[in-house]
Amino acid sequence: MLDSVTSALSHCPPPSEADLDRDLLDFLQSLTPAQRMRHHESALALVRALREAGGRLHGVDAGSASPTR
Repeated sequence: MLDSVTSALSHCPPPSEADLDRDLLDFLQSLTPAQRMRHHESALALVRALREAGGRLHGVDAGSASPTR
C-alpha cells in the first residue's frame, strides 16, 4: 500500500509557497511538546471513532477488512 501512495505522490507537483498555511504553521510551532501530544491524541481518537462508526455502518470489523455480516 505504501508503494501505491508513494507512486501517487510522485505525480503531484511540488508544493509552493501559496500552498502553505502560514497561520497554521505559526500556531503549530507555538505549541509545547505536551500540547502537540494532546492534539495528536485527540486526532487519533477521532480517527479510531470514525473507523469504528464506518465499520458498524458497513458491517466491517475496524481491525480487519473482512465483513462481519
